[in-house]
Amino acid sequence: MITYLKALTLYLKSTIVAYYLFFNSPEWGIFRQADRITLREVRQIPIPDFSLEEVSILARLHDGFLSLEQEAIKANTLTREWATKLQEQLDTELCKILKIPPKLLLFAKEFMEIKLLLDDSYSKRRLLSNKPSRTQLYDYALLFRDELDGFANDNRRHQVNISQGSDFTECMIEIRYVDTVLEPIIHQNLGDSLTKLGENLKQKHSQNVYIQKSLRVFDGPRVYIYKPTRLLDWTKTQAINDAVSLVQEILEFRIQ
Repeated sequence: MITYLKALTLYLKSTIVAYYLFFNSPEWGIFRQADRITLREVRQIPIPDFSLEEVSILARLHDGFLSLEQEAIKANTLTREWATKLQEQLDTELCKILKIPPKLLLFAKEFMEIKLLLDDSYSKRRLLSNKPSRTQLYDYALLFRDELDGFANDNRRHQVNISQGSDFTECMIEIRYVDTVLEPIIHQNLGDSLTKLGENLKQKHSQNVYIQKSLRVFDGPRVYIYKPTRLLDWTKTQAINDAVSLVQEILEFRIQ
């Protein structure tokens, strides 16, 4: 019984469960600062039918994470960054054991860490002004490439190059017929070279309210995507959405 409770505790601590609870907890959606849920909401959480092997593995992971936490407390190294890394490890291991699709974890993780913060005015301003790091741009390009390569399913490969400007960023996708996967290329600090383009893509919605559009340019085997240099526009989930949208647009154009 104790072993099962350890496995259940680890599952309830996952980002997947937190993601589920957001859409089933009325207080969380209305009162952003609420950090509690009711017993009724907990009872509605879908619980997997753990096998004996899964229970055993999850219980051992629980003990391991608990030991790491106790060591961090003793060493006074229990920081927010440390807790974030431990949560990532927990989520990754849990999804492997329960065979949860990696994309589902990705959607849940980015929603909880980025999009949910838009409900808070201070965090919203910070997120809208934050620029993606080189690592975040590389992760975007990597997933964008993998999605397009997976759709092609032949010897067509996609070279993804990103050139980051101060206000606007260019993503160039080029089709090449090679046998090897192509490494994304990231260029940063291009300055204000794309600022004029960004200004031309702003559309006034109402007084003091503007909508920032993106732009796609098709040039033979190359496609150029221009978007604002904001973290929200260069996340991993956005890479998946952009790849799907690009494929749909190409297919619609061919049908016409």
